[in-house]
Amino acid sequence: CDHMVKISGPDFNNYEENTSQQAQEGEEDTAFVYTDGSKIGKTPSNLSIGEVLPATPCYGSGFYLKWGDNERMGMSPNGNYFSVFLSEVRAITLAIHFLLAEKVKFKKVLILTDSTSALQAILKKTSTSVTVKECWAELQKLDKISKWGIQWIKGHSNIKGNDIADSWAKRAAERSGSQLVDFQRIAPD
Repeated sequence: CDHMVKISGPDFNNYEENTSQQAQEGEEDTAFVYTDGSKIGKTPSNLSIGEVLPATPCYGSGFYLKWGDNERMGMSPNGNYFSVFLSEVRAITLAIHFLLAEKVKFKKVLILTDSTSALQAILKKTSTSVTVKECWAELQKLDKISKWGIQWIKGHSNIKGNDIADSWAKRAAERSGSQLVDFQRIAPD
């Protein structure tokens, strides 16, 4: 279960609204964080008449980081106890965690998600979700060292970074069905 007692969200000092027009990919001091969550399999509510229920739905998170000429990708199989929403939030959490691990100073970080519900949950002042709380913790670390923003982008609309994050989230969901494995970070050698 992802829920706990309702908690208050943190105050972010370096969060900036409307950051999308202020940054362009390729700027060395700006990091672009594309995230996505995915599900494979069906639930009883979305089966067609006469269709047999396949394996339990499985969920995955994926991300793509881009700053200057640098790229990083990663994924996390989430098993069958998550949801697409929780996978979206987890993708943001993991992407920020691994971006911070790069120890690069960024003037600005722009998080791009195709999930309005994840965006709203992260910016909301309260939550009962453990997954949202974990995301807040990573964003607080980011907030101490960089200006940042989060923005909705349209999914499946040929935005390269979003398409890459989507493909990693799908791979992670596929791996969730066979065996739950730890987070995998894919980086150039």
